Formats: sequence, C-alpha cells, structure tokens
Amino acid sequence: MKFDELPLDVKRLILRYMTYDETARLRQVSKEFNVIGQQHLNAGFKQVTKRHSALVHRIKSILPRRESERRNHALSRHNEILTAVETRISLLNMTIMKHVTANQCCFIAGKVLDEFNTVFDQIECSINSSRPIARSHEILTELRDISSMAMEHFDEHIVPLLKKKLLTESSKLKRNIDISSLTEVKSFSENYFDHHEHLVRWSTTVAALRAKVNSFTSICQQNKVQVKLQREQIRRLESTVRQQQDQINTLLEKLNSKQLESSLGKRSCTESDKGPQKKRWKIA
Repeated sequence: MKFDELPLDVKRLILRYMTYDETARLRQVSKEFNVIGQQHLNAGFKQVTKRHSALVHRIKSILPRRESERRNHALSRHNEILTAVETRISLLNMTIMKHVTANQCCFIAGKVLDEFNTVFDQIECSINSSRPIARSHEILTELRDISSMAMEHFDEHIVPLLKKKLLTESSKLKRNIDISSLTEVKSFSENYFDHHEHLVRWSTTVAALRAKVNSFTSICQQNKVQVKLQREQIRRLESTVRQQQDQINTLLEKLNSKQLESSLGKRSCTESDKGPQKKRWKIA
C-alpha cells in the first residue's frame, strides 16, 4: 500500500515518529504531504508552548517564593533556562506565527521545534533524576542560533514572497472592485508589513534590553556581596582597634600608677635625709 492510500490518522501517526526537521524537508514530496506536514508543524509549535507552560508551572510550585532563596535553590538554573526559552517563543510568535495565524504560511522552522524539545527533555531529566543541569548559555546556545537564523531567513526571503503573493491577490481583485478600494488594500498590506517590521525591531531591542538588565542585576548582586564582606572586615577591624585601645588604656594606667609610686618614694627619701641634718644642727 502506498503512502497516499493510507488513512489520514495513520499518516499523522507516522509523522509523530519523525523529527520536525524531517517533516519540514519532506513537505516537497506531494501536495497532500505538504498539507499534512503544515498541520503537523503548526501543532508542534502549540505543543511546545503547552509543554513550556507546564514545566514553568511545575518548577514554580517547587521553588520558594523569596527571591533570595530562589538563587541558591537547585532549580534556579532550570528557571533561568525556561525564562530564556519564553523570550524565544515570544519572538517566534511575533515573527513567524503572526503569518501562520493569518493563514499565509505554516511554521517552517522544524529544526527549532526539535531543539525546543531537546531542551525540555534535558530539564525534565534533570528534575526527575535530581541531577544538576548545565548552565543556561551552554544549553541554549544552539536554540538561540537556530531560532535567530530562522527568523532572519523568514524576514529576508519569505516575507517578500508573501508581500508579492498578497499584492498579486490584490491585483486579481481589480476586476471586481474599484480603484479606490484597490489602493486601500495595497496601503493595508504595506502598513501591515511595516508594522510587522517595527514589531520585529522592537522585539529584538526588548531582548537586548532584557539581557543588559540581567547582566546589570548580576553585577549588582556581586557588588552587594562585596559590600557585605567589606562591612564584616570593617567590623572586625573596629573590634581589634577597640581591643588595642583598651590595652593601651590599661598600660597607661599602669604607667601612671608606677610614676606615682616612684614620685612618692623619692619624696619619702628626701624627707628622711633632711630630718636628721636639722637635728644635728640644733645640737651643735
């Protein structure tokens, strides 16, 4: 039996055993496979968002509420990774998925979905086995590179094609609508894509600002730790200075007492020497 002769449910079940990257590449096989592949890729992105929200809910239920306790918790790195993944998902929603919801195309980046799932598998394996996970930049390097390349490719190559397609469809409507309505459609399409480009730029600036804020917060935390250490050192030095001052005061008291004793001894000696001389002078 050929693949085209199989029922639709069986075809979808076969696609589940394939990676999303393979599904995206095999869309060129036939029109029917293209339709099934598009549905599978769009459903894959929705599944990624659901899996991400489930993991976030699971980790937040375990983490303490205080931020100071969260930093030292074993799942702090997991939380950082999931927040970084959330920014990637939001960027993809603003670039690719905006056109997907408008039924202009499908989610073409199958490799990005595979990388999302590998990151989620690592997080789940670390939580279940209670083993420490690697740092966020080590795990998310591949995801950031692939997703950024996918968004750049989409903006540079696919968005112009969608513009042409939309303009050709609007030109076909010329026969049935007036020239004024046609200009409105063109202006709408141009404004739509201009707004889309503005959103992409805004999202990139927001991501850069978030990275700067995270680096600034880490620097502030390090400075706070250094300030605490310096305060402890100052307290220790103050205590040592006080002890030394007390010792100096005791030594000064001892010196004063010795000086008093020596002065009293000298006076007594001089008085004893002067006394018998007077008596001898009187006898003479």
